[in-house]
Amino acid sequence: MVAAIADISHWSASHRLKLNPDKSEVIWLGTQQQLAKLGPADKTLQLHDSTLTATTTVCNLGVQLDSELNFATR
Repeated sequence: MVAAIADISHWSASHRLKLNPDKSEVIWLGTQQQLAKLGPADKTLQLHDSTLTATTTVCNLGVQLDSELNFATR
């Protein structure tokens, strides 16, 4: 995942765009059983000098998404 984020960051920079850690969110998508397999190391992601912590819900274009994609907030 870290390598993919680095590739996206390099691509963005080459197109005069910037990934903003202050506006970025991390969410893991899957079933309850799949999400239960995530360990503590999977709960954070490094973006430049910032550490992002995974959440169970995110808002994208005004739509609340949860980690199981059932559109129900807890």
